[in-house]
Amino acid sequence: MHSPFSSHGGAPRLSLSELRRRRFVMAGPNVIESEAHVMRMAQEIAQVFSSFDATLIFKASWDKANRTSADSYRGVSLQSAQRIFTRVRDELGIPVVTDIHESWHAAALAEYVDVLQIPAFLCRQTDLLEAAADTGLPVHIKKGQFCSAQAMHKSKEKVLQRGNPNVILCERGSFFGYQDMVVDPRNLISMRSDSSLVSMDITHCLQKPSQLKADGLVSAGGDRELIPWMGRLASAFEVNGIFVEVHDRPESSLCDAATQWPLSRFEWLLDFVGIPRLSQAGGNGGGSERDPAYASASSVASCSEIYVHDDHVCVDGSLSAIAVSGGERRFAVIAIH
Repeated sequence: MHSPFSSHGGAPRLSLSELRRRRFVMAGPNVIESEAHVMRMAQEIAQVFSSFDATLIFKASWDKANRTSADSYRGVSLQSAQRIFTRVRDELGIPVVTDIHESWHAAALAEYVDVLQIPAFLCRQTDLLEAAADTGLPVHIKKGQFCSAQAMHKSKEKVLQRGNPNVILCERGSFFGYQDMVVDPRNLISMRSDSSLVSMDITHCLQKPSQLKADGLVSAGGDRELIPWMGRLASAFEVNGIFVEVHDRPESSLCDAATQWPLSRFEWLLDFVGIPRLSQAGGNGGGSERDPAYASASSVASCSEIYVHDDHVCVDGSLSAIAVSGGERRFAVIAIH
């Protein structure tokens, strides 16, 4: 893992020019669930990432102001967030990205994080963009599910016009009807420019918004098993960075459980999407499809449901890659629990 910190007023800060030269990965839980959980997640993610030749930026939201239901878990106080982000940066040496929902949040968090993120629903809010720009920090703007790539360049200009050249535009899917989303990969080309970087959120792009649950609650669903393939897509289009939400127990996550990737499979995911290992630096940077969980078909025969397709296998509902070795079909089982 490469340290992206450079001196800036006595505090570590990211260099956007470096992020342009070296791929970055924004990874972490959707929301702060507790201080202990964030510190444990950040430490374990950093440990996994230590053998990869890319820049890690830890992500966690502190205030989920855009939840569907008023009684859904929202996050922690501003003071708690400031303390937690300071610990991640100071104790673990990892830069932090978090999102803001109000203009005043920008100045309140500028000293405690390294990147400010603008949520997709707020990507056109001029006051919010200008407040983030005025901090001088890199601004990571999620593309609205309702926006074109061309509209995102207008959002970028609102930051540039404040004298802040540090902008990252993030593809996160587009509405496809009321309760589904799709990714138009052309956006990964159209959002490119000399004045901004491009990233892709490979988790939220797989959301199924506002699903009605059996208990009457309305919350987002998603297709977690497709996250690796969205990562491959992003890598194929040579994005500057990948955004992925990671959780040690995704099904127990307090927000967006259906689209968080298991921490236990994070290393495999980084390999699969093509994040280069340190030993590969200077090579082709391609990821390995080898997975320590490879098993022959006979070893997964006890699973209750196995569906074999042309290039993948579905085991108990979990999509898995397939590899061919010596003529024998072997299944790379992705355990998603």
